[in-house]
Amino acid sequence: MSTATLNKTAKLRLGGGKNNAYRGGRKRPSGNGSPTGWIVVRRILIIWLTLAVLAALSVGLLYGYRLATTHPFFGLTSITVEGNQRLTRGHILKTGDVSLGLNSLDMNVAEVEEKLFRDPWIKAATVRRELPNRLWIGVTEKVPAFWVRQGNGLYYADAEGRVIAPVHPGDTESLPMLAVAREDEAVGSLLSSFLGKIGNGEIPISQEQIAWMRVNQGGEFEIFLDGRNLTLRMDADMWEIQLHRIKTVWRDLMERGEFANAASITAAGDKVWVIRRG
Repeated sequence: MSTATLNKTAKLRLGGGKNNAYRGGRKRPSGNGSPTGWIVVRRILIIWLTLAVLAALSVGLLYGYRLATTHPFFGLTSITVEGNQRLTRGHILKTGDVSLGLNSLDMNVAEVEEKLFRDPWIKAATVRRELPNRLWIGVTEKVPAFWVRQGNGLYYADAEGRVIAPVHPGDTESLPMLAVAREDEAVGSLLSSFLGKIGNGEIPISQEQIAWMRVNQGGEFEIFLDGRNLTLRMDADMWEIQLHRIKTVWRDLMERGEFANAASITAAGDKVWVIRRG
């Protein structure tokens, strides 16, 4: 056999078989040695380990929260209440359902504020936790400006005529009586602005001198001054302009010494007239 034939036969034996273990210099992976199964197992182990860690953290956090919300270290030792004038400190604490010893972390600040808002005398309330054991409560109270009648009851009302709360027997506060035949934003603004001008000294009367105020259905605005036994009348829609004219007549009567004889001063349109006592 020639040398060429031997070389060709050797090449066929080394590389030409279909079941050879090597091909192209690399070993063919067998079915039992595939890495896919191990990857799946590893992922499952990682997932289970992650879940176990999360469960342990959850249990730890829950235990820590329960410990913190029952530990005396966070028990309230100081409660500061500011802004109250009419309402007592005890009333505010009772309304907010807070007291010394209550756990600061276990207390829901939003719920305390909501409870305070339900009080008819509280206009605004802010509750602030001061860790570890202090609480601050700030309130803004509604200020009564009038008495109003509703049915058979007498109620306090604010500067815009909005009802606040009933007048209880024994209340000694004296306020003007308010009667409003029509209720709208314009009337509320009128009342508030009128009292504001009194407070600023723009009107030569005090709120204590007013016995009653009334806004009639026809739009007439009336004020009766008890100390002077004098009624002022003007149009509700033009009251600021007409009030300026009434003040001019008022000063004129005072300068002439005739003010005490005036029973009423009425402004309508662009005219003002005085009714003298009979």
